[in-house]
Amino acid sequence: MFSWLTKGFLVAALVLSLGFHWAVLQSLAWADMAVNFSKDNSVATALAKTFDGKHPCKMCNLVAQGKKAERESQSKLDVKKLDSFLAAAATYFFVPLKQNPLSQVSVLSARIDVPLSPPPRLG
Repeated sequence: MFSWLTKGFLVAALVLSLGFHWAVLQSLAWADMAVNFSKDNSVATALAKTFDGKHPCKMCNLVAQGKKAERESQSKLDVKKLDSFLAAAATYFFVPLKQNPLSQVSVLSARIDVPLSPPPRLG
């Protein structure tokens, strides 16, 4: 079926389109911060400094800026243009009820007859 390279590209595209890359980068930043803070403090203090939000590292700031830029670019989507496209496309997918051949009585009247009885069985 798919080669391992194709599957890798598919997974990478899915991860990027869903925004999981920000979670991976943030996790790496937190791990690095925890290691760096634990060099000078206890592990509990290092974890508290890592997750309190008062001591962000460069990577944390880059992730925050990237998320903010991504949200701003998504909010600029022209909704009116999308709505008009969907309204125009919907007219081609549905047949009006007046033109539906199943709504005519002559087509349905042939289907109302009682089915024939089965032939008799031989002994």
